[in-house]
Amino acid sequence: MGETTGKIVYDAEADSARVVEAQTGKALPAVVVYWFALATFHPDTPVYGITPQASK
Repeated sequence: MGETTGKIVYDAEADSARVVEAQTGKALPAVVVYWFALATFHPDTPVYGITPQASK
């Protein structure tokens, strides 16, 4: 995020989270994504440090 430090704020009552700037609390833009979608569209990309096996 460049030089911006972000913080994830979880709201247990709403069962949701948001990303804010750590210093000011200002909301930062965020998008919900799923790791399996990334793995499907980009199978050669390591996900969470796991190196994919070569396709046969």
